[in-house]
Amino acid sequence: MREINSEQYLKRIANEKDKLPESEIDTALARLSTPFREVTYGAEGKEKVNVENFSFEFSYSSIHDSSQKEEIAENLRRLQIDQKVAYANPENWRKLDMLIFEVKGKHIDLLDKLPPDTQIFFCPTSAKFHGSVSRPPVRIYILGDITTPRSLVTLLHEAGHVFDDANLEKLGREDMMDTQLNAYRAEKLRTERSASAFAFKAIKSVVPEGQLRNDARTFLKSYALESYQASIKADVAHDAMMSHHLRSEYDYYMVSPREDEERARFDDFEKWRKTNAFKKWKETPDYANLKEYSDEYIAWSRWVEETGHDYYKDIYPEAGESI
Repeated sequence: MREINSEQYLKRIANEKDKLPESEIDTALARLSTPFREVTYGAEGKEKVNVENFSFEFSYSSIHDSSQKEEIAENLRRLQIDQKVAYANPENWRKLDMLIFEVKGKHIDLLDKLPPDTQIFFCPTSAKFHGSVSRPPVRIYILGDITTPRSLVTLLHEAGHVFDDANLEKLGREDMMDTQLNAYRAEKLRTERSASAFAFKAIKSVVPEGQLRNDARTFLKSYALESYQASIKADVAHDAMMSHHLRSEYDYYMVSPREDEERARFDDFEKWRKTNAFKKWKETPDYANLKEYSDEYIAWSRWVEETGHDYYKDIYPEAGESI
């Protein structure tokens, strides 16, 4: 399994187009933040929510175990949640004991697909929406009413992190990125994209095509992922500024940005030549007669500039599905 070029990965994400207007995003978030129906949560209970063309059923219970209360409290402290608000009190949280989606007579049990020791906690509040996950053992925390579409989408996103971890474990890896300067940021963004891709796949399997599915996609891609991307972009820019500021005037051995970019593209071309995309490219009349490696590179580089072809996805198909 090849490592992913973190710099190229971040560049690819930054160049993505088709961003939605903020007004459309705000409208989608408002719809997702409205519960399917009102539920009065007691110490424990079981609820069924019927939505057009599908339904879901869940059960919950109060949290009596002191270790579970401490886990919730520790997670809230880690997130720097104001201890004065009601949802900072573990007594106001519930444990999700069952969540089953039903669509067209088919039942999908979320907890059955997660590791056996997984526990999901949620706080039925409309004051704030948030999701997080810790492992091992797997603990998912959802700050929000479970009957709210946004909470369900967030829950599926956090479950996606669990499956991404399992996939990495099967590969015998801790991450997918190389060891370049911004690799840890690129890996963070990759894991978020992977989790959102999982969430949207799950949503497509239980939510029929329509406004709700479109809103979920808007939330995952245009709101959540855009926020991560903007934050990472700002961090990278800050690091670059500081690096330039601290660079000694005697560091004349440093290559120019253009030279550095050219070397990276040359390296990518060498990798791209091993893909099926290169074979197809070489079969076209314009490039079939190129014999020299340098001629191929020059022609390919010009072709990439003219067509905007995303050669990255040819080299690293395992980078994660873009939603």
